[in-house]
Amino acid sequence: MKTTVLCLAISLSLLWHPASAQLYDFTVWEAQQQINMTTHNSIGVKIYETSSKNTRKAWADELKKMGGKVKSKDEITATGCTLKDFGQVSFNVYSKIITNNDSVCTLFTAV
Repeated sequence: MKTTVLCLAISLSLLWHPASAQLYDFTVWEAQQQINMTTHNSIGVKIYETSSKNTRKAWADELKKMGGKVKSKDEITATGCTLKDFGQVSFNVYSKIITNNDSVCTLFTAV
């Protein structure tokens, strides 16, 4: 499941500028991140050449495509997500976006 969420996060980072894959380092890492007042094991990825507002909207749209009920305030929570590859098992996704500067933000996601 982490692999699927990781692939979605990387895909999201390439949505705006596919050519930027050659220009930037898309390192993915695991980290302990506080999301919704709880510390989670999460996956982090930097997303370049976009704002946190655009990242939040695109990520929320991806979570909705998984059938999740999305709440997006300071952090993004999606409950009841499902993926065909996992059968009928539902899961929750917790995400946090941190703005590093004007055109770089970091997306942390935990399942």
